[in-house]
Amino acid sequence: MVQAPPPPVYQPAPVAYRPPVSQWGAKYGIGARFVAGISTDQFTQFSNLGFGGELLFRAHRRIVLELAGEYHKRVDEGFARFDVPVTLGMRVHIGAPDWVVSPYFVVAAGAVYSDLDFLHSHDKAWFVDGQLGGGLEIRIGKHLALTADVRGDARRRVTDPEDATLATTSKIGRAH
Repeated sequence: MVQAPPPPVYQPAPVAYRPPVSQWGAKYGIGARFVAGISTDQFTQFSNLGFGGELLFRAHRRIVLELAGEYHKRVDEGFARFDVPVTLGMRVHIGAPDWVVSPYFVVAAGAVYSDLDFLHSHDKAWFVDGQLGGGLEIRIGKHLALTADVRGDARRRVTDPEDATLATTSKIGRAH
């Protein structure tokens, strides 16, 4: 007796793996910033407010690079002061890139120009700046998001104060 051949086995064609893609689609962005800061340095405690802007680039579905510039002005009682930081940073989103509310960590580094008016002298200084923090991005639409973050900011002065500034700070009892 002759057996009939077995029926053909259907095998679907292999499907190429496609990594998930963010539904938001935009790779580039611009942003506006509002800044509220409190300095806790033992010699220069002050509060400041400021504004700025940022250029954003989504390098990966979870990584956003930022280039930011800001202007901060001292708002409490004391000597007039302003700071102009420029930083390059990276936001690492810890949730899926298509979440409407996406938490992230942020790290940034850059330079800061500072001008402090001591009435009889101006302390003009340059600092290196490092920032570390976290925040939330809330997607409002395909091309619009609202972000809010909290950052710790550490600065190290890289320029020496001028002689007039040193004389002024020694008279008011504060070291540089």
